[in-house]
Amino acid sequence: MGISDKKVYQEVYPFTTENIQGYMKELDLEGKNVLTVGSSLDQAYNALALGANTVRVLDINANTKKYCAMKSKLILSHARKDLYRAVMSKRPFMEEQGVTYSNEQFNKTRTEACNYYLQNQKAYNRLRQRLNNPESLTITEGNIFRMDEAIGEEKFDRICFSNVLQMLDYFKDKKETAYDLLEAQFPNWSTHLTNDGILQLFYLYSFRQKDIMTPDNKNVGYDLSKVVKSIRKTTPAEAGTLDLVFFDSCTGTLGSTDAAVLYTKRR
Repeated sequence: MGISDKKVYQEVYPFTTENIQGYMKELDLEGKNVLTVGSSLDQAYNALALGANTVRVLDINANTKKYCAMKSKLILSHARKDLYRAVMSKRPFMEEQGVTYSNEQFNKTRTEACNYYLQNQKAYNRLRQRLNNPESLTITEGNIFRMDEAIGEEKFDRICFSNVLQMLDYFKDKKETAYDLLEAQFPNWSTHLTNDGILQLFYLYSFRQKDIMTPDNKNVGYDLSKVVKSIRKTTPAEAGTLDLVFFDSCTGTLGSTDAAVLYTKRR
């Protein structure tokens, strides 16, 4: 069984379960062309609100395009303070369309804290302005592990993988490790970056400074020494840099942090 044969997650998240604004402010998105994954669509909406020129959503979830059409329409027709309630109230309607909401969700206060576009009216207005241009946001059904099949040789200034790579263990072949899959895929992902382009590779929940050296989370993405070793087997340091940024946890717990692994292409 190959990657394309695996059963995939087809629910959608009503809103993000990450602190997206926590790492996106590090990406300098003004005027940039962005590739991201979908589900909640909040990665795309935040990128547009932060000034991205265009955003392409690439997602293996067949329901992403239908959900995007519904949620974008609600953004354009509802006030910022009413959007959370409006999206949640559409659950029965979306289920009639064959689209199921995930039960993993935050309350209104936490959702607004994680999304830049919901934090002030200026950002919300900018997002609405961008959504009125149909060329600003496009949805492509496809697999990040078979990226060339979906987007050809297209390159982007910024690529955001959200927390998708937490699924490396699921998508790997039986004869390989998750790190083997990362090693094999990374060179292709980097070819879709422009020079000085940035790839947000991993989102690390409840990650602390001490976890860099002594990881205590079983998730593959948290053992950074193995992540770096896998990438450096094919991509030398002079080809691009790896950085780790910390920010407030999506849970809002005082003193708790999340982190993101960023790769910047140099050549």
